[in-house]
Amino acid sequence: MGMQYKEIILSGLVPSIQSITEREKEPIFQEDSAPCHRARSISILKSELGIESLDWTGNSLDLNPIENVWSLMSAKIQKEKPKSLQELMKTIEKVRFEYITAKYLETLYEFMSNRVKCVIKAKGGTTKY
Repeated sequence: MGMQYKEIILSGLVPSIQSITEREKEPIFQEDSAPCHRARSISILKSELGIESLDWTGNSLDLNPIENVWSLMSAKIQKEKPKSLQELMKTIEKVRFEYITAKYLETLYEFMSNRVKCVIKAKGGTTKY
């Protein structure tokens, strides 16, 4: 379990971390409790690479702004109704550049404190986010 995830870490995450840490403080990695994230081999790999993980529950979508990105992407793809893989890829690219802008991502980030307050108020339950 976790072999594909291990490859993602080695080929994508590690180079990204190396480029970030040259100019910033050490990043903290966020994962939910998916089995591949909790696999022993992955825990060992992250420890060997010095990757620190944030404890994150599997039911914490209210605090993960990536869910907004996936929701937007899904809605736009469903609206376009691509009929082939090539059309799907073009639609994804279009959505990425037309809708998932730096301003959009900044807005999601700016509302994080509101999200946290809502989750605390709901005692970990579901919120409007």
